[in-house]
Amino acid sequence: MAITNHYLFDTSTGFNDSVGSTNFTPGYGSIAGGGKINECLNWDYSTGPATSPSGPNFAISGIPNSVAFWIKLGSSVATHSQVILDQTTASVTLTTDPSNDVISVTVSYMTAFSIVLAGNTLKSWTHIVLISNGYSGWSAYVNGTFYGPYTAMSSVSPGSSATIIGGGGSGASITNSIDDLRFYYNQTISGSEVAFIYNSGSGTQLNGPGAASGSLSTITMSPPAGSATGSSGGAGSASGALSTITMSGPAGSASSGSPGSASGLLATITVSSFSGIGGVGVTGSGSLSTITVSSFAGIGFPEFIGTGSLGTVSVTAIEAVASISTSIQLSYCACDAEIGWKQSLPITGFVSAVQGEDAISARITPVVSGTDANIVFFEQRTLTASSSYTYDLRSLTDFLGQSFSLSRAYAISVVMTSGSATISPGASNPLQWFFNSTTANVTITSGNSFMFAQKGSAIVSNSAKTILVTNPSALSACVYKIAILGGR
Repeated sequence: MAITNHYLFDTSTGFNDSVGSTNFTPGYGSIAGGGKINECLNWDYSTGPATSPSGPNFAISGIPNSVAFWIKLGSSVATHSQVILDQTTASVTLTTDPSNDVISVTVSYMTAFSIVLAGNTLKSWTHIVLISNGYSGWSAYVNGTFYGPYTAMSSVSPGSSATIIGGGGSGASITNSIDDLRFYYNQTISGSEVAFIYNSGSGTQLNGPGAASGSLSTITMSPPAGSATGSSGGAGSASGALSTITMSGPAGSASSGSPGSASGLLATITVSSFSGIGGVGVTGSGSLSTITVSSFAGIGFPEFIGTGSLGTVSVTAIEAVASISTSIQLSYCACDAEIGWKQSLPITGFVSAVQGEDAISARITPVVSGTDANIVFFEQRTLTASSSYTYDLRSLTDFLGQSFSLSRAYAISVVMTSGSATISPGASNPLQWFFNSTTANVTITSGNSFMFAQKGSAIVSNSAKTILVTNPSALSACVYKIAILGGR
């Protein structure tokens, strides 16, 4: 469906043909707002023709032709007629008769072909498509609906004089409007193509699928309000070169009904500004440079399925949990130490005197709170031969990857799994603590352990903070476990 001549009647194009080479020159008509699609051409039929271009010759004997346009006539107080299109041997004339509320559309092509519209139809925007099948006659569509069979016509020569758009007539001064005027030379357009042209201006989907082919620069659907379903309309499809498909700002509740699909070169697919509860599915195939979904509010369930070459897939401004963090806080801590024994004294000739079980033990339970004992650092570490490791109690990292700094120390416990190790104050900024010296150390061998605990804490500062664990063996590694009870 290739348009031969297409007049948008918008300020950006003026009277220029956006497809062919024929351009209008202003007559008594003017371009103004209130059109069916953006702006439109307005004229007063009693003054004179709106425009007088030098073509195109749409009514030519024996050659198929089609013309489509939106028309709206002003309120009339008497019978009058408007010549919409006029060539020497062919014209399209609309006549109103308010006495019986009838408007007739007449195509004069030597033998007239007429359709009659009841109810002052043309007082509001009405879409009319007239199709010539050459010698076999004419047919018409009104608002996308077929309006009668073909009517045969005589063979005549083509018109050769200038085409008049918006001709004069008789009666009171009435302002009329025309918009989206399309000529198809040597073509008859199909019913689905008529539906597509009509839907482009009305935004209403007829029953049955709509289809578009050829070069489409823009398809736009915007601000539908209320509830909308597509179940009765069937699927909409588009093929060819689509540079932009945009859906924006629907309000209320909407469901898609039958699926919509697009193939070919899709430069951009954009879905934006949904409000309320929505489940949005976006499906694209072919070469997709960008898929963007933004500014959802409320509860949303977006789904994206893409195949082919995807340059960018981005989702922005959807409310979510920014981060999840966790920590461990002590609720109870105790340090236990005990040595137990049972002994007997042999007595000659008598049963040995026996002392029952006895023990010496201690339990230290530091106060657990946010300001006392509130953290346990623990790890298992392997030291290679002759190596050492320094624990900086002002800069520790636990097994969760959390970093913390101790300001108090309550207890330390070291258990050797294999090998031996010495524990001593660090070489730099040593924490003397229970050593009470900068050089003293404790040596622990495999299978043995060491623990020191106190109810009151030792102070850890930047000048007293390090403990050194050293493997004295030059031949083998050692493995140990260490736990330090402290407070931040």
